[in-house]
Amino acid sequence: MHGLHCNHDLLGSMQRLTHLRNELRDEVAKLRETWKDKKALEFENEHLLPIEPVLMGAITSIADLAELSGDIQKKIRESENMI
Repeated sequence: MHGLHCNHDLLGSMQRLTHLRNELRDEVAKLRETWKDKKALEFENEHLLPIEPVLMGAITSIADLAELSGDIQKKIRESENMI
């Protein structure tokens, strides 16, 4: 069924983004251990910290879309069974 493939792709995308978010957190933690001057804080605040909410928003949106896709697929199957 084509719809199931779509839902699987959405869940895979969500997992990959979650993995990337975790990798980013790990890299930021490593960076903090070695780069501790004012420029490091400016770089983190300007370039790294804004990424987290964007990734979280994307993950949440994909999860919502996967749930909606599943609901639509269920309704389609139900309507096909009524025919």
